[in-house]
Amino acid sequence: MADVVRSVEALGEYCSLVESTLTRLDSESIVSRIWQGDHRVWNDDPTEIRDRLGWLSLPRDMRGDTASLAAFSARVKDAGFESAVLLGMGGSSLGTEVLHRTLGSQ
Repeated sequence: MADVVRSVEALGEYCSLVESTLTRLDSESIVSRIWQGDHRVWNDDPTEIRDRLGWLSLPRDMRGDTASLAAFSARVKDAGFESAVLLGMGGSSLGTEVLHRTLGSQ
């Protein structure tokens, strides 16, 4: 932690704010709490948060789908596609929700 704090000294007038924020993040175990899915990092009421933390387990959850993803990739390549357009909006979870509601799913 001390190395991180020393490295932010280049932030000039913002150094003390960054230092106090890093100290608070550490003392409140924010990073580990996020990885545990603790909605209280953001809000005591889990309503808005509980379904927005799926990205935490996504790498583990998708391991079983690697074969189907590779097959999809091969089909797209074989079909002659050379480019893809990624559509999105501000929030990572909100973007996918809007695209799903707009375009549906296959």
